[in-house]
Amino acid sequence: MIDRLAALADIVPPRPVAPVHTSAAWQVAAGRWLPALLLFGLIALGLVLVALCWRPLRRAFARRRLARLRARLCAGPPDAPIAPLLPRVWEELRRAGLPEHGEGEPARCLRQRLLYGRDAPARLLCRYLERRLGP
Repeated sequence: MIDRLAALADIVPPRPVAPVHTSAAWQVAAGRWLPALLLFGLIALGLVLVALCWRPLRRAFARRRLARLRARLCAGPPDAPIAPLLPRVWEELRRAGLPEHGEGEPARCLRQRLLYGRDAPARLLCRYLERRLGP
């Protein structure tokens, strides 16, 4: 048995594993922080640009939708019923930044006819949108 132990004498046991070096996050190389800061800066810049451009874009899109609606109404039959469209039109006018108090006397009369008329024709709404949006 001693011979067997003597045969194993030349085997060296492995060294113990070294503990992992812990360092604070601020001690990490700048090469790791620079891309993260750059990405954060780009995201923040994008959010600022979206916040600044949101209202003008929303108004422009609302005016475009109103212009399309006006074109459809002017091209369609002049006596088509428009009662289902009116709530959407008032909402789009508000989104487009065209409040009620800014309209002139002719447009105000057309609005009153649209609001309180029983069966307002499409040509009346087409004329109202022409006055509000311009030609």
